Amino acid sequence: MILSNRLKFCRQNMNFTQKEMGKIFNVSLSTISGWENGYDDIPLKKLSIFCNKFNYSIDYILYLSNNNIHYTNCNINQKNIGNNLKIIRKSLNLTQQNIADLLNISRSCYCQYELGINIPTTTFLYSFAMKFNVSIDKILDRKKISD
Repeated sequence: MILSNRLKFCRQNMNFTQKEMGKIFNVSLSTISGWENGYDDIPLKKLSIFCNKFNYSIDYILYLSNNNIHYTNCNINQKNIGNNLKIIRKSLNLTQQNIADLLNISRSCYCQYELGINIPTTTFLYSFAMKFNVSIDKILDRKKISD
């Protein structure tokens, strides 16, 4: 579970209530509260919608970066995500089992992410990014917008 995120700060900066955010994402006020307070992790698709709609970097929202770099919108494409995970793993000279062991998940679970069978959870991507010092925005193929 990701205990720290900037959702609340960003929501308040935009002068939205939790109830208004709940309507935007078609979830309850208590769900928004759970995301903001770290009781629940925001699903990757919902996080992507938030970042696309309000022009935030996923890395910024999850405190992987202190800079809100502007990226193009992304669509969650599990095949592309899996391919990017594989490229990173191979660049680190690690096996799927090494990654699974380091992140405390099963090799089967990691393999399904890498093959694009399942969409990685936000928690997994956060752990992966922290462990290997990589950008979630780049794993999702978001391209930086020039200033």
